[in-house]
Amino acid sequence: MQPKGIASFPYLKPIQGQGTVKFSFIDVPQIHNKGNVTGLFFTTPFILFAGIPIISMFLRKKSETTPDSSSHTTFIYKWTSTSLFGSFLLGFASLLAYYWVQIRFLADCISPLLLLSVLGFWQGYQALNSKPTSRRIYLFIGISLIVVSIVISSLLACYVNAYEFRTFDTGF
Repeated sequence: MQPKGIASFPYLKPIQGQGTVKFSFIDVPQIHNKGNVTGLFFTTPFILFAGIPIISMFLRKKSETTPDSSSHTTFIYKWTSTSLFGSFLLGFASLLAYYWVQIRFLADCISPLLLLSVLGFWQGYQALNSKPTSRRIYLFIGISLIVVSIVISSLLACYVNAYEFRTFDTGF
């Protein structure tokens, strides 16, 4: 879900989760209410780079799956990518079992995905080694996505904690 723009600081707010209780005759405790949710690609667009090692894992040749002395680094890189992707999938799959999902639960599985994104960004940068103009454009896009990810995540965190910021007493 895309965050909604607002006129005052922090200028973005997450959307209230949508959905209905399937069995309306069951009295659901207040703790099971829907929370604020924002899509992963809207809050952290840098994770698009995680697709590079994932796609390269599925497109690799059979001869690359067994390590030898010349491809030891490649084998370690692919093993790390596979482990990070598997770790993300296991963490994300556990979220699917929750009654109502909240955005704070993504903290459990976003770390391996961000590390995979860094590996993908590096892999794409290395692939453009012989194309300096494309490499600069790629670098600009990557750094821009990093900055956008940081800014959007910070603004959404400010909105979620706005009440606490307003009630914070500095003692001055």
